[in-house]
Amino acid sequence: MEIAELLQVPALAATTWSIDVRAVGGESLVSHLPDQRLRTASVAKLFVLTELARRIEDGSIDAAELVSKRSVEPVGDSGIWQHLDANTLTIDDAARLVGTHSDNLATNVLIARLGLEQIQATARTLASEHTQLLDIVRDVRTEEHPETLSEGTACDWANVMQRLANDPGPAAQRVLAWLAHSADLSMVANTFDLDPLSHGSDPTADVRVWNKTGTDPGVRADVGIVAGPRQQLAYAVLCNWEASASESRDTRRAVYAAMRAIGRHLESLT
Repeated sequence: MEIAELLQVPALAATTWSIDVRAVGGESLVSHLPDQRLRTASVAKLFVLTELARRIEDGSIDAAELVSKRSVEPVGDSGIWQHLDANTLTIDDAARLVGTHSDNLATNVLIARLGLEQIQATARTLASEHTQLLDIVRDVRTEEHPETLSEGTACDWANVMQRLANDPGPAAQRVLAWLAHSADLSMVANTFDLDPLSHGSDPTADVRVWNKTGTDPGVRADVGIVAGPRQQLAYAVLCNWEASASESRDTRRAVYAAMRAIGRHLESLT
C-alpha cells in the first residue's frame, strides 16, 4: 500500500501522520513516519487500563472495590458516567466505561486511585519516552497544565498492541476484555462494518477488533488489533493538523476517508 499516494489529497496537505501496521507475528506491513511524535488525545488511557489490570492481578487492588465520581472534579465531553444517577461503580465497571466509551470521568477517577506518576512509570516500561499520558482529562487547559492529554508515536502504539495480542497473561487479557466492546469504530475500524454497540459478542463476525481511539480538535488517532480468518494485525494510525474554531470540514472528512482506506487495506490482509 502506497501511503504517500493516499495522503496526496489536497485536503490533507496540512496534516501530519504517523502510521505503523504489523502482523502480530512481527512483520511490518505498512509504515509512514512511525517515529513521528503526535498528539494522541484519549489513546493513552490505555496506560491507565494497563496499570489497573496489573494491580488487580497482583492483588493490590480488588476489581470489586467501589469508586465514586464525586472523588474528582466534574469533567465533560466523552463518556456516559456523567449522565448516570449512580455515584459509585466497581473499579472494574469504571474500566469498562473507559474501554467502551473512553469515559473521561471514569478515567480521572482511575487516575486518582492509581496515581498519575505510577501510570507514567508503567508507560515507560511499554513505550519510548515519546509516548506518554501527560495529565488528567480537563475541560479547560491553562498555561500551568500540559498542552495536551497525551502524545505518542505509531511505532510505540503498534508495539503496545502487538504485545497485548501476544500476551496470554491474565492482565493483558483483562485489558483486551475492557476494549472488546469499544463503541468508536468511526476511523480505521469503520471498514469492517461491525455493529459498534455489540461487535465484541457477535458470534457471526468473521473479524474481531479491539481498539482505542483519540479525538480532539486537530487530532484523530486509532490504535488496535484486528483478528481475521488469515491473521491478526496490530495497527496504529495517528493524524494531527492545526485546528481552530473554523476547523475545516473538508480536512476532517479527508482524514476519516484516509483512515478508512487504511482499514480496507487491513481487511485485505486479514
